[in-house]
Amino acid sequence: LEAACAKAVALANEMGLGEWRFNAAAADRTESTGEGWQIDVTGRPVYEGYPVNWQSAAGQDCSPESLTIRMTNSGALIELQYTSPMEIVETTEQAAVLKTWEEMEPLAMQAMRGLSYETLIPGYSSEKEWWDSIGAVITEVRLDIDSVCVGYIRVPCGGGDFLLVPSLSFPGRLSVTGSIPGVHESPMELLDRDGSSYNVSIDYDLRYGGRIE
Repeated sequence: LEAACAKAVALANEMGLGEWRFNAAAADRTESTGEGWQIDVTGRPVYEGYPVNWQSAAGQDCSPESLTIRMTNSGALIELQYTSPMEIVETTEQAAVLKTWEEMEPLAMQAMRGLSYETLIPGYSSEKEWWDSIGAVITEVRLDIDSVCVGYIRVPCGGGDFLLVPSLSFPGRLSVTGSIPGVHESPMELLDRDGSSYNVSIDYDLRYGGRIE
């Protein structure tokens, strides 16, 4: 996996894409395609030493700049996909550095205090309309956060352009469990989501303080 990440860095350099940070994971595709073990590599671009986080500000429809690579177990390239919706035209502020958890913890607590699932679910009104129409009874709302990211987040600034704002981000997995009386009495997941991927992020603006909405 380390060799796969190193190869991905070399490919990005050869393509003139600048600095990237990659993660690699083994994937067994024996049952799905018969191709056996392969390696999936995903990358985030780095500007001035800090990565651009996976999401844009809440509710913004903008695909992240991404580089995904699929390799055989021996390292041969199978597929490469590069998505670049951004052009960096100006740098105004560099991401701040928080060196210790003691510095990050109070910011995390401040950003999360008073949050509710209504404020975290994109398109909550349409979700609630659907829940109400089927008579859903919500029994549990759970948010699991297992990562802390210091880097940049995209924030719209008008005219289709975006700013890269230095931020402290907490990506997580949000789930809403409920039942439908008379139809589905056992608890079921009410959000249309992939349980293995992040679907929400709490983002703290390191320039001025406060949560990025």
